[in-house]
Parts: sequence; C-alpha cells; structure tokens
Amino acid sequence: MPPCSSAEKSVGFRQQHGAMKKHTLIALSILLAGCTDRGFQLVPPFPEQTGYDLNVQGRSLSCVLGETFTVALDVNADGGYRWDCTITQPEVVRLDSSSTRPKNPGVVGGLSVQTYSFHSVGAGSCRILLIQHRVWEPAVPPIQAIEYDIFVHP
Repeated sequence: MPPCSSAEKSVGFRQQHGAMKKHTLIALSILLAGCTDRGFQLVPPFPEQTGYDLNVQGRSLSCVLGETFTVALDVNADGGYRWDCTITQPEVVRLDSSSTRPKNPGVVGGLSVQTYSFHSVGAGSCRILLIQHRVWEPAVPPIQAIEYDIFVHP
C-alpha cells in the first residue's frame, strides 16, 4: 500500500478527531444526565412537554414566564381519596384549575384521574406539594405525597 499524502492524513485525522469529539459529547451527556441539584433532576424548559404525572416526584422543572403545564394523577376517588395542592410561592406559580374524571370511562368503580393545571405568573422558584388523602381523616398521614420544584425564568 502506498504511503498516504498529507491531504489524506489530514482527512483521516479530522475524521478520527470528529469521532472522538462525538464520543466525548455522548459521554459528557450521560455523565451530566446523572447530575442533580439538591437531589432533584434538572430538566430544560418545558416547550416539548407540558403534561406530567407521578414521575414528576422529586424533579426540578424549568419554564418561561407565562407558560402553563399540567399534572395528572391517579386517585381512588371512590375510596374517598383526593389530591390536595400546596404551592409555596403563589406569586411564581398559580393553580388555574383542578378536575377529576374516570380513568376508564364506562367502568363502574376503579381509579379516577385528577388533573391540576398550573400557570407560571412570576419569575423565581417555588415548590409544589400534592398529597393524596381523605379530607375527613386529618390525623391519618396521606397515602401518597409528591413534591417538586419549579424554576420560572423571565
């Protein structure tokens, strides 16, 4: 095999260098995906996703001022349970509405889905706490609790 010209060597080096950069970026992305801030997973602003479920537990979500998002949670409404919401800084995120519907319409009994709609109304951060409980049993701990942080950017 004849020796490579300097142009061929340069192309080969660029291809190897490009592949190394690609592998380094992939490794860095995987490493950063495991990084957390105060134990919460950081995610980019929500334009791609505005609906969340139980998997929101323990996460930190970022959004831009004026965005809306929902959290839909299964609830045993027939058993007398409901979700209640507390927002630490209502000047940052506002609860717009809450609704409940059957999870499987046409089926008697079973789970329902309670959906909360939120709206970012001010720059800053807040924590949202949702608890599933029976309101007439205040001394009984909730059967489930979900907590997550919201960071609203101007």
